[in-house]
Amino acid sequence: FFRSSILKIWNAPPAPVMYGYAITYRAGAPVFWEDTRIEDRDGAIAFVGMPGGAAAVRFPLIEAGANFVVFENPTHDFPQRIAYEREGDHLTATTSASHEVEDSSYTRIECPAEFLP
Repeated sequence: FFRSSILKIWNAPPAPVMYGYAITYRAGAPVFWEDTRIEDRDGAIAFVGMPGGAAAVRFPLIEAGANFVVFENPTHDFPQRIAYEREGDHLTATTSASHEVEDSSYTRIECPAEFLP
């Protein structure tokens, strides 16, 4: 059993799109990466994921509140639903489909210098 950690970086959102990426590390070595974006196309907000360089998959926004958002694409295999909930500097991401659920917890930190543009 190896503990995993995820580094997830998002740009600030002044534009109609937020770009991000995530790298998953296991035992200190990168084992997975994903490009992501949250975009607003003509008033339709969606989360778009491209895991490991795969084709883009859109998850339209179905619900939002002051500290949470929920995106859903019921035609996708896994996940079909992506939910983010924020409490202070802590963020919980829940990905799910049918009875399979995965939770990830994040803590906001200052962006490490090696990841700055």
